[in-house]
Amino acid sequence: MADIKFMDLAENNNPALTDSILSGNTDSGITRITLETLQNAIVPKLAKPLLKIESTAINAADFTSAGFAKVTAPVIAGYTFLCWQSIIGVNTSLHPISSAPDQATTQVWFTNLETDYSTLQSEISSERNPWFQIYAIYVSDTVMK
Repeated sequence: MADIKFMDLAENNNPALTDSILSGNTDSGITRITLETLQNAIVPKLAKPLLKIESTAINAADFTSAGFAKVTAPVIAGYTFLCWQSIIGVNTSLHPISSAPDQATTQVWFTNLETDYSTLQSEISSERNPWFQIYAIYVSDTVMK
């Protein structure tokens, strides 16, 4: 350990990530680590965004007469599903909700089953082409480790 130099990191006002410091713990004693190793241990490298939002379409035909439709969040490499954010109706006056917003596979449903399903059917027959867009939030796998 004769090559270790003890110095105040601010001494040259320009510490490099290749500079080393001593670190100690009860498992492995005192070891020399670079500032880059320390940085990587504390702050993950952000080669991609921490959060990602993806949308999934739900067709009007996906709804059963009971007013439910099943939706599954797509798998996105490097990200973990966190929750569903919202459901937006397109060409429709209806606003379904999610039964389990924290589950990647969930059901969306109408709050007023008979009236809302009837409204959806009339929007389909009037060729309004109703459908819904549900948004899923994902978090980077680097955060989940």
